[in-house]
Amino acid sequence: MINTVMKILEIVEKASAELCKSSTPDKDLGASNLASCKSQGLRARNTKRQYKIKGKTQGISGQKIRGGKYGGALPVHGKKNKQNAKKGATGTGGGKRAR
Repeated sequence: MINTVMKILEIVEKASAELCKSSTPDKDLGASNLASCKSQGLRARNTKRQYKIKGKTQGISGQKIRGGKYGGALPVHGKKNKQNAKKGATGTGGGKRAR
């Protein structure tokens, strides 16, 4: 019972600054906690993806950059962009097909 409740709390709550700043390696943190730490800007990111930050496209791998949810420069993912959905730019098959 306690194990189930603790797992649910781990998913709902953001990771504590103490956990994020600890010397615990990334592989030993849960996926949710690790993602939360990166979004808060307390752990370095490791990605090949490039983002437009302050009008300049740049790589963010190895840097501690805050996500949009926490007031940072990175875009907030997961929110539906209605304008792109109308254009069919989301990749969900809503656009015109090439024949």
